[in-house]
Amino acid sequence: MKKISFIDSLRGIAILMVLVNHTTQSVVGLPPFFYKFGEIGKYGVQLFFVMSAYTLCLSKSFRSDEHKGNLKYFIRRYFRIAPLYYIGILVYGIVFLCRYKYNLNTYLLNPDYSFGAVFSHFTFTHGLFPSFIHSVVQGGWSIGTEMLFYASFPFLFYFYSKIKIKKMLILIPISVMFLVFLFFRILPHLFPPISNHDFEFYYCSILNQLPVFLIGISLFFYPSTFEVSKRVALFSLFMFILMIGLMIYIIRLGFNDITIYPFFAGISFVFLFIAVKNLEFLNSKLIQMIGRLSFSMYIFHFLFAWWVSSYFNQILTSYLNSYFIYLICILTTIIGSVIIASMSKYLIEDNGIKIGSLIIKRIKNK
Repeated sequence: MKKISFIDSLRGIAILMVLVNHTTQSVVGLPPFFYKFGEIGKYGVQLFFVMSAYTLCLSKSFRSDEHKGNLKYFIRRYFRIAPLYYIGILVYGIVFLCRYKYNLNTYLLNPDYSFGAVFSHFTFTHGLFPSFIHSVVQGGWSIGTEMLFYASFPFLFYFYSKIKIKKMLILIPISVMFLVFLFFRILPHLFPPISNHDFEFYYCSILNQLPVFLIGISLFFYPSTFEVSKRVALFSLFMFILMIGLMIYIIRLGFNDITIYPFFAGISFVFLFIAVKNLEFLNSKLIQMIGRLSFSMYIFHFLFAWWVSSYFNQILTSYLNSYFIYLICILTTIIGSVIIASMSKYLIEDNGIKIGSLIIKRIKNK
């Protein structure tokens, strides 16, 4: 399948948003508005989800007549994700052991290296279990959720392909979002009050994130190439910035909802999609390079965004103000993540993809 450069740009923007979010969490003394702005960065994950759904549709349409297409699709997805993720399990396991052996002050989200936790991550089923979704690999919740989406994608693609009135496709993610929103409003009345632990699980679950994925599929099937004039593209960029600004303002007011925010972010990324596709200055070679490294950067950036940045914050807080500390931390996070990701992509990601391709070739010969 032909590579589309603007998709790399969008992935680059997505991972930079995530890096900003997690690095901001490690620096103390910044103004409250700065933390609210940094919090918006977490929705880079939703941009990944939208682009994942869109590119899966591109790949599926390109290989529409492929023999044993669904089997080969699952092989490609597995070997695209699994090798690097398994290395992530190993790396964070080592960090977990060092933390307790040497009493290191490192940040871990619900560290759990029990057999059940590791097995669930190894089989990519951790997205189904509240106790395991945030354990083992930092940030691994999004991988678990995405793998569950991969499992349902062939059915969703088939469903979308049968819809005749393509302009009505946007109603699908809106309708699903509304149903999910109602579900989480009814849930507390059916079961005991939702704990913070369960709240995080519900936010990260495939049920809650499904409307975001559906935005990406609807974007692909919508009867438009989104090739627009520069004026329209600039207006789309303005709309994206306006929607992000509105999200920051609402967050400052204290309103919180696990379903509306991700979906609202997903809609805003449609405008970003149009802008990046049509504006050359948003497609720099550097951003596209970062986009190609985004999966590896996502897996390993916590080493810099949380642990290295926390250390810098501790030793520099007496000498520099918080803005300079943040600048040092974010540059360290970006540069460090790019260096590690460049090596892991070459040594692990690319070789995993090659193994998947070799297996598919053997299937073709049978």
